[in-house]
Amino acid sequence: MLASFALETLMIALRSKIISFAIWTAIASLLSLFAPPPPSAVAQLVSELPRAEYYVARELYRVGRNVEAIEGFKAALNRARRVGEQRWVDSIPPIVLLGECFYQQGNIALAMEHYDNALLLMLANPGWMDQLDLQIDQLPELEGLAKSINWFSKSRPTKSVAVPAAVQLAVDPTQAQVTPQGGVVAPVSLITQLDATEVLRTIGIALMRRGEILGPLSKHSPLGEPLRESFSRAPSNPAPWLASAWRVLQGIHSLSTLGAVDGRQLLREGMLVGNKNNYFMSSLALLVLGKLEAGEGSYQAAIVSLQDAALLAAEFEQYDTLSEATANLAACAAASQRVDLLEALQRLAVWSNKKSGIVQLTALLGAAELAIYGNDLAQADKLLKQGSTVLRGREAALPRSQAQLAFQTALLGFAQNRGPVASTNLGKALQIMHGGAASGAVIESVFQTQLTLDLLAGNSLTNTDAEAVLLETIAEPSQADWELHPLRTIAELTTPRIPAFEQLLELAILRNAGNEQLLQRMDQVQCQRFHEALPLGGRLFAWRNAVDGGLGDLSPESRRVVESTLQRSPILAQLKQQIQALTVQLRNAPLPLDERKTSNDAKKIFAELEDAAASFESQLAFQSLQRKRLDQFAPPSPRLDKLQSLLADTDVAVGFVTTPQHIYGVALKKDVVRFWQAGDVQLLNANLQTLLSDIGVVRTMPLGSPAEVTASSAAWRKTAQKISSELFPPHIQELIASCQRMIVVPNERLWYLPFELLPIVSPAQEETWVVHHAVTYVPTLGCLEKSFAKRPAINDTVGVVASFFSNDPVANQLQAEAIAKSVPNSHLIALNQKVAVPPANWVRLRTDQLWVASEIDNTSNGWEAVVLPLGKSRQSRIGGWLETPRSSPALVVMPGLQNGLKSGQLRNGNEIFLPVCSLMFSGTQSACLSRWPAAGTSAGMLLQRHMDELQFERPSDSLRRAILSQWPVALLIADEPALLPVDKDSALLTDGSHPLLWAGYMCVGDFATQP
Repeated sequence: MLASFALETLMIALRSKIISFAIWTAIASLLSLFAPPPPSAVAQLVSELPRAEYYVARELYRVGRNVEAIEGFKAALNRARRVGEQRWVDSIPPIVLLGECFYQQGNIALAMEHYDNALLLMLANPGWMDQLDLQIDQLPELEGLAKSINWFSKSRPTKSVAVPAAVQLAVDPTQAQVTPQGGVVAPVSLITQLDATEVLRTIGIALMRRGEILGPLSKHSPLGEPLRESFSRAPSNPAPWLASAWRVLQGIHSLSTLGAVDGRQLLREGMLVGNKNNYFMSSLALLVLGKLEAGEGSYQAAIVSLQDAALLAAEFEQYDTLSEATANLAACAAASQRVDLLEALQRLAVWSNKKSGIVQLTALLGAAELAIYGNDLAQADKLLKQGSTVLRGREAALPRSQAQLAFQTALLGFAQNRGPVASTNLGKALQIMHGGAASGAVIESVFQTQLTLDLLAGNSLTNTDAEAVLLETIAEPSQADWELHPLRTIAELTTPRIPAFEQLLELAILRNAGNEQLLQRMDQVQCQRFHEALPLGGRLFAWRNAVDGGLGDLSPESRRVVESTLQRSPILAQLKQQIQALTVQLRNAPLPLDERKTSNDAKKIFAELEDAAASFESQLAFQSLQRKRLDQFAPPSPRLDKLQSLLADTDVAVGFVTTPQHIYGVALKKDVVRFWQAGDVQLLNANLQTLLSDIGVVRTMPLGSPAEVTASSAAWRKTAQKISSELFPPHIQELIASCQRMIVVPNERLWYLPFELLPIVSPAQEETWVVHHAVTYVPTLGCLEKSFAKRPAINDTVGVVASFFSNDPVANQLQAEAIAKSVPNSHLIALNQKVAVPPANWVRLRTDQLWVASEIDNTSNGWEAVVLPLGKSRQSRIGGWLETPRSSPALVVMPGLQNGLKSGQLRNGNEIFLPVCSLMFSGTQSACLSRWPAAGTSAGMLLQRHMDELQFERPSDSLRRAILSQWPVALLIADEPALLPVDKDSALLTDGSHPLLWAGYMCVGDFATQP
């Protein structure tokens, strides 16, 4: 009963998408419960073990019918031997292959449960091999490889021997049992033959797979020490093949636990019987050795081992091992550009046509990728279509294969410049690899990361061990990761992992890490939100930056990769030069904003530019999906000394990271570094919600009169003081009070906080920040350098205006024209005029400074939902601004950015953070944005003053001066839609000091006043 309960606990824990530390405690409980059966237990009357149902299910698994195979393995388990309530080792093969079925389906948590159950059965029956009645006779030799098994070259001319599939169990008459009715029942050992080879082989599979799934957690598993002790005791049976098989098992286990035993040496010793003959475990030993060699980058050595493994697996009809060896062989061939193996994989696919659907599909996919790398795209297309035919009807049972097929179809599509079709297939592949509620985590590192967090939360791992594991599971992908597993690596990068980065920061703080490391870990949390929103987790962005000239930001290894790629793929450099030349031509042409007046030459140039840009994007995506490592770039990690050297004596930079439990802050001056932990997160969230309600952003009740909101005793002032005290300890407030410019790096919900209206609490002053100093924002700590750019050259300014300044179209137009006149070289687009608006991509290419006096709807959750009012194409979306030609206006003013505040919901701040990142990383040096659209006459006045000041002041000073200049101005509430419906039918007056009219504006990025 207790064993069943513990097993059920383990099953529930492992099936859950959120893996609990109950896994560890359940395994520990099971170790004590799986004891040998009591002497009085009565044995079942069975014949050969495992029963015939197992071999039928194995055949179904061989041909790829996983759903039916699962039912078959379950039937085999139902008829397996039991002594009382205890299973015997004949249950190990169906349990392990059930795990393999679930692993192929993507449910590695459920698969892991089965591998552990199988190993627990082995531990519970330590003497099972001593019951084997083995003769020490010479084993019969096999005739050798069949003539049809000739796709690869065998590295050694060793012969293979056949170990009997059924071994008689030794007779022990003393174990005969008497039934309650008085009859005598012979023990199983008197009448049973056991397929010991299958038991040993599947134990090896369980050990191999379990080590891969747990990764760095293997050495912390409760099963680790019992397994080590078990494998340290060699079986007493003197049969040479049994001793060799035991060495293979011991070697596989020691590799995952990094024990004192040399696992590789054990694998080499156990690979042959008598150091001269192959046998049923040789293919598995070679497979594991090949994987090890591949992981170290020794691809040629790995190819030799994996070829031998594949040939022997075929000889012994071990089709699961053959499929695994083929997949790894194809990966090594692709990683080392061994296109010559294409023909061999095709021959294997033909051979396996009527033998194993899984092997055939694996060979076809491997051959297709080699054909792509060999630039034989027609052949690749043919092979992928064949693979699709083999897979048809089995997608649900073989999602990993379906993901790989979609991924390679995407690779082929990008190579053929069929971007939209390729993107669809890439999305399908990543969706499968991300798993779901039914299958849980598909990627081993994601499983390991979540399990580590759960174990740490349950005090089943020490802080030191958890930090070491997390650093490994979420580290920058290695060269081997990219070269061997590009799909898995991209899926890992596009899986949300912010909690792990937050936990690493908290662990560093607990052990009092140095300033440099704390700064970098805070930056990692901030950057991770951007990476998770980027295509391919930032991989595509990294390639675009590198090809666009960002080689100086890369490591020497990554620089060599890019330079080599540009030499092998000259199309990238050609397209880049073409785009640059066309862009120059387009900028030299006249700028008519009425599309009907655009010259045919300009239209032709723009069409050619868009075609070249689309081809360039496809080629960049093609490189991004290939097996080449490239460091993530967005943005470079901050260096404390460099950041401090860039700060002026009167600058203070303040950055935050908000986790579910804590708020961490860092303050930087030229010679000062201060880290601190702010107040309670929930209290801060509540006060922020109250602040936004007090000033009228969130309408929970009718807004008070303008005089009540702007009074010195207004409620929002007290709330702002509470927030300031919660966020900044006294010594940080003193730093803030001493500066002239604040550089703020918010995080999560703090992007909704208008820092400009916070009071200077220490020393006690009533002035808000905007009175005391200029404020500028940057998206991450690593972006601080962007606040010190040189003043850009402004040639053309484009204004986009809708009914933003006034509900009166005439007044709106007059104010828009007044702003345009105050800005040199300014052009105006009125969205309500009956003129075809040019594509957004063209406008931003032709524009040095863009001001958009229109609301931009950013209320959706998606990165791509943010749209500029210039069209419905992807190029008009903020996320699309990162794409080629990757040129956005140097200065941008968008005071009408809508977000979740409109509905009163505080989200995670991405509606502000992601557009900010998009602008900053597509070429914008400074942007004036709003956390909420103020609209109305006041917005027009502030916009005009800001645009005018920008010609002489840096953006942070310009915005501050524009805000302060507006405070004494009397405004009619009826002309301020943001203040409505406060008595909208009366002629109430307010002034520009009303916080709803100015506090939402924020300056992102800055530049020096001198060029």
